[in-house]
Amino acid sequence: MIRRPPRSTPLYSSAASDVYKRQHKDGHNELARLLVEKEVIFAEDVERIFGKRPWTSRSEEIMALEATAKPVEVTEDFEEKNSSDSEEKEKEKKEA
Repeated sequence: MIRRPPRSTPLYSSAASDVYKRQHKDGHNELARLLVEKEVIFAEDVERIFGKRPWTSRSEEIMALEATAKPVEVTEDFEEKNSSDSEEKEKEKKEA
């Protein structure tokens, strides 16, 4: 009987992962040592070990969008239209 790898596993994955493991062996060892030592690590720790990401993280994208977003101005007219007092005044105007 010939054993074959599962269909979901690409044939090149083991070769690619071996190359990746060899390239980052020291970083993985440092990360493992830090996890055993501290049990909890932060993004700054990972960045110190492996370097800054070559792409922007999603949280950084969101913070950048929020920083550049224009604040919405709330006018007195808006507040009056949306308050319960204005609803009572509208009813009084209609009845009069």
